[in-house]
Amino acid sequence: MRAPATVLLLSQLPPPYGGLTVHTARLRSMLEQRGWRVAVASLPPSRSPLPRRFRRTLLFWDQLRFLCGLPWLPGVLVHDHVSAYVLGLRSPVAIALQLALLLMLRLRRGPWVLSCGNGLLPGQLADAPAWLRRAVRALYRGVDFAIAKNRPILDAFEELGLGDRSRVVGTFLEPASVEPAAPLPAEVERFLAAHPKCVVTAGFRFEPLYHVDAVVRAVAALRAAPPPGTSAEQIGLVILGSQAEDAEGKPALDAALQETSSEAHVLILRDVDFALDVTARAAVFVRATDVDGDANTVKEAMLVGVPVIATDLPGRPPGLHLVPRARLDLLEPALREVLAHPDPDRIERNRAFVKEDIERNAGEILAIYERVLGG
Repeated sequence: MRAPATVLLLSQLPPPYGGLTVHTARLRSMLEQRGWRVAVASLPPSRSPLPRRFRRTLLFWDQLRFLCGLPWLPGVLVHDHVSAYVLGLRSPVAIALQLALLLMLRLRRGPWVLSCGNGLLPGQLADAPAWLRRAVRALYRGVDFAIAKNRPILDAFEELGLGDRSRVVGTFLEPASVEPAAPLPAEVERFLAAHPKCVVTAGFRFEPLYHVDAVVRAVAALRAAPPPGTSAEQIGLVILGSQAEDAEGKPALDAALQETSSEAHVLILRDVDFALDVTARAAVFVRATDVDGDANTVKEAMLVGVPVIATDLPGRPPGLHLVPRARLDLLEPALREVLAHPDPDRIERNRAFVKEDIERNAGEILAIYERVLGG
């Protein structure tokens, strides 16, 4: 079929680091490589050093500009990655703006594809006021098709009236590069060279759901009694995070660092654009989350040949070393097992799976576009 004039990706891009940022950038690249014309309308959160009340005002105006910039042409396919977050908001102004976005999308009567990778959505839906659930359900009648990143999100879509117009589709797409594009900063290179058995984890804003404090404690315990053939000095931890900090999660991380006296062996990187290059140098990647969608970081690690330890959540790909979500004390023995017994065959199977996953996901997304456009 002939590609539409424009595919508009509605996204929220906290540059340069964040799962939705990564997915949107890769989706745009994939579509452009296949001859589609793509525009991105993004709503970056304010990173101003002004006091909080002024930052909220700036964000309010950012959102208004975002809404006013939406095209009304019916031939433009809108792929909406942000409206499903309305149910997790608590600010009346933020809820009003999100509902305004949904109303504009509903009224424009053009092709509308919805995506949601927010693993918190099922819980947020249960906690949302009944009037808000009804409003969102009514506005989502205009959605042509909805993409869920895992089964719990698909079940949430069912409650929102999207059951016959939705399915689970993986969202991991081809990274721009799996090789270092430039030398790493000197301080990062020195840390990785000093810690060749490095563990890498990620936690945007260091939120409690990522349990970076538990990973700190697990790595500290591993250093206290390293596996055979590995010295304590070789073991380090890199935490990929952001400039923004969660009010509960960051103090928990600081407390873990202080309790374990491991600051010298932990490197915190904020809002970096070389996260994949760092992951590729890891001995193991840890994803100790309470909820997850189709986590980019997990499949990135698999693609670059790094073993992954993750909590046992729905939708995890094969090939991971899983630990129960309620048993984070098992992270340390899992790390010990992975470091002590490398499994090159599993690494190659993981690479093959992710490469197939990329092609499968790209094909399914394009098929959905064709379906809603009548192709």
